[in-house]
Amino acid sequence: MNKTTLKKFAAPLVFISSALLIFFFSAFSVVVFRTKSPSKSIMPNLLGRTYVEVHNELSRLRLKVKIESKRFPDKLDGMILYQSIAPGKPVEAGSKVFVTVNIGTDRLKMPELVGLHLDNAKAKLKSVLSSDTYVSLVIGGVTFVEAEEGQQPDTIIQQIPQAGKMITTSEKVYLLVTNPNVKDKKSTAIDKDTDFIGQNFPLLQKKLQQEKKKWQLDKVVLTKKKQESALIESAKWEKDVLHLQVFYYKPKHMVESGYETLELPILKSGKYKLVAHPIISSRPKSIDPESLKGKFLAFTSKEQETEEPITLLQETEYQANSNLKTIFYRTGDWRVKLLDTEGKTEKTLDFRAKL
Repeated sequence: MNKTTLKKFAAPLVFISSALLIFFFSAFSVVVFRTKSPSKSIMPNLLGRTYVEVHNELSRLRLKVKIESKRFPDKLDGMILYQSIAPGKPVEAGSKVFVTVNIGTDRLKMPELVGLHLDNAKAKLKSVLSSDTYVSLVIGGVTFVEAEEGQQPDTIIQQIPQAGKMITTSEKVYLLVTNPNVKDKKSTAIDKDTDFIGQNFPLLQKKLQQEKKKWQLDKVVLTKKKQESALIESAKWEKDVLHLQVFYYKPKHMVESGYETLELPILKSGKYKLVAHPIISSRPKSIDPESLKGKFLAFTSKEQETEEPITLLQETEYQANSNLKTIFYRTGDWRVKLLDTEGKTEKTLDFRAKL
C-alpha cells in the first residue's frame, strides 16, 4: 500500500479515534463524579403519614426502601409507624431506609358498656359495627364485686378494653360487674385455687381489695400470646394470703392503652399505696405534614396531671426488702406514684404511649 493510500484512510481513523476517546472520557467522568459526589438531601418525616403519599417523595430521593409490617388495630391502615433514618438527617441517594407500615385491618371501636345491665351488655357485644358489617365480641371473663351505694345489681362498673378504643374481633372483653340481686351469692364467689385461673388480674385485684382479702403477686410470667396478658396463670392460698402468678405479654411498642407491669423495691416496712395521674399535654399528638410546608413552628409541651388520681393499689402492708409487683391497665399517658401511709411520694414512674 503506497503513501497516498495510507493518507487517504488516516484522516478518518484519527477523527473516529478522537471522537471515541472524547466519548469514553466523558462517560468515565460522569461515573466518577456520581460515585465520588453522590447527591445528598434531607430525610423527610414519614411518621403518621401513609406510605401511598410518601412513595413518590422517596423515589425522587433515590432511596432503597424496605417495608416491614406491624399490626396495631388502634392505628390507621397504611400509617407509617417507624423509619430507620431519623427525620432531618442528611441522606445520600442509594441509602437503605427501613419503614414500618401498619396493617390494622379488621378494626372496630369498643362500645361503651359501663352502666349497662350485664344482659344488655352481652346483647350489645353480639352486634358491633365494623366497617359496613356487624360482628360479635367475646367476653373473656366477668368478675363480680359487691355493689356500693347507688349501684344496681348486675351492673357493669368497669370494662377492659375501654370504650372508644380501636380493637379487633380477636380481642376479648373483661368486665367488672356488681353482684346479682339473688339470695344465694355463692355462684359469684371465687374461693378455690382453680377458680382464679384465667381471671383478669387488674379486675380480680379490685375484688380482693374490696373484700379485704390479702394477696401477693409472686411472679410475672412472660408470654408470647397477647391474648393471655394479665390473666391468672396459677393461684394458691397459703394461710390467709392468695399467692398469684400472672401472664404478661410485653409489647414492642407502647401504644395508647394496654397492660403495664411494674416492680418496685420496698426499703422500709409499712403500708404503701399506688396511684396513677393521667397526664394531659398541650402539645398536639399528631400534625398534618402538609400544613408545615414552608413554615417554622416551635412547640412548647406543657404537661398537667389530673387532680383526681386513679387508685391502682389500695394501702397494703409490705415488709422491708420486699418487692411490690403489679399489673394494671393504662389508658393514655400516666404518671404512677408510690405513696407511703402519710401520702408522701416514694417513687414516680412515667408510662407514655410511643405510638
